[in-house]
Amino acid sequence: MRRAVNLLGCRWGWRFSAASLVVDRRVLCEGETIVLMGRVLNDGLRLGTAYVQFLIANSYQLNQPIFDSHRALSRNERHAMRLVDIKRREIRETACAFRVPAGCSFQHFDIRMQVWNPHRLFDGAHPWKFDDTDWVGGFEVVSVPSTAGSLKVFVSYSWDSEAHKDWVRLLVEQLRKHDIDAIFDQKDLRPGEEATLFMERGISESSVTILICTENYTRKANSREPGGVGFETIISSHEYSVRTPDQRARFIPIIRDNNLPKGRKLPKYLGSTIYVDMSGLNWHAKPMLDLVNAIRRYA
Repeated sequence: MRRAVNLLGCRWGWRFSAASLVVDRRVLCEGETIVLMGRVLNDGLRLGTAYVQFLIANSYQLNQPIFDSHRALSRNERHAMRLVDIKRREIRETACAFRVPAGCSFQHFDIRMQVWNPHRLFDGAHPWKFDDTDWVGGFEVVSVPSTAGSLKVFVSYSWDSEAHKDWVRLLVEQLRKHDIDAIFDQKDLRPGEEATLFMERGISESSVTILICTENYTRKANSREPGGVGFETIISSHEYSVRTPDQRARFIPIIRDNNLPKGRKLPKYLGSTIYVDMSGLNWHAKPMLDLVNAIRRYA
């Protein structure tokens, strides 16, 4: 029905839909930046141009947005939100950054994306809203971890799949809720930085190293395959070997998506180290507390 109304209302066969709206992070602190990412589908009858507008509001004060890209961004940035000449059935992506201001701790925020014709951008006579996601769950803001200055954990994992990368990000966000700050590539490795140096510093300078031992991770670690996990294993195994037994406990393995036989689920250099089992759906309950308690010993 909405598609028919828009096609008739626009009269020229233009129609665009909000295909998706996501954020790159779900838990962050004041002063940090979150990225809103939207995808627009041209499901009309002809090639056309769309303009995207993002909004952010406290989940309990949706009538008072704290951010409106159409008003908050500079003119050049607003023009970057114009998606020019989208072909029929083509999906085009756009993104917008928002820096969380002071005074937002312990609040939850919803996000919203609207798809307009270019009249909205250029203050034309006939602005037309093609689609609107309405308010959807976005992110929450927590305080800066109280242990940020003395306790850092480094997260070592393999890029098994997008779903696994999302899980790792969720784990990091859950740790933040327990006042534990984690260093991992999706958050802390930026374009232009050297990945190998990032790994070396992360493992050698962090108070604790978490190793997420999926079956693929363990296989790569044991074979020392070139690339991320293999290189991290070389560093980790060296650090592990030169430390005292008490210090070795700072390397905490987690298992998930791991069907290897019992006793072989971890990289060989870890020996019989006790791991945290996060294979089940309830990993964020008792297994999470077990992990948090293990980390806090070094706070």
